[in-house]
Amino acid sequence: MNIFDSNAGPTTDMTNIALKIEEIRPNKFSGLTTLTEALNKANWPSWSKRITSMFKLCQVKGYVKGSIDKPPNIDPKSARNWATNDVFA
Repeated sequence: MNIFDSNAGPTTDMTNIALKIEEIRPNKFSGLTTLTEALNKANWPSWSKRITSMFKLCQVKGYVKGSIDKPPNIDPKSARNWATNDVFA
């Protein structure tokens, strides 16, 4: 996840704030990443809740929603971690 400097106000120049993205370790979630219930028209509400919960548990909901932006290349480690996490999501 993007972690912003807590002192940053709404008018702060965002180019000066360091983004830190930690790599998500998929093997932590290996037993949780399979839904046996296939999506169909009849089960959308229950399936949607289950998959959303799984995204949260696996720490990838922001990647799935597109709300975690790729950090600038000034921090190559965070950029690599973001790319790895985005593929996992």
